[in-house]
Amino acid sequence: MKPRSGFNFCAYIKSDEFLETVGESNDIIISNGLCSKFLEDARSQMRTYFREKKAAIASELVKSWKEEGIYPFEDESADPVDIGKRQVFDICAHNVNEYLDGFS
Repeated sequence: MKPRSGFNFCAYIKSDEFLETVGESNDIIISNGLCSKFLEDARSQMRTYFREKKAAIASELVKSWKEEGIYPFEDESADPVDIGKRQVFDICAHNVNEYLDGFS
């Protein structure tokens, strides 16, 4: 099963604040809220990182479709409706390409 991000990864949180808070012992007191804050911050940073990574991958996919002449939009439009249509198409097409084997 693929992770929700679509990427396989393992994250480690390392901070001097752990030592400052719990001292030399390895007993981290989860109930003090420190761990929750670290986990929340780490998850937020990972979501941002993977969102940017997915956007870059989708951008490369759209670029290849343009080079192949199969991208349905010909020029960049400043019209908000056209921009929305293009963005919805890009998201849907990228997801179909990612989840349907043999689609490309």
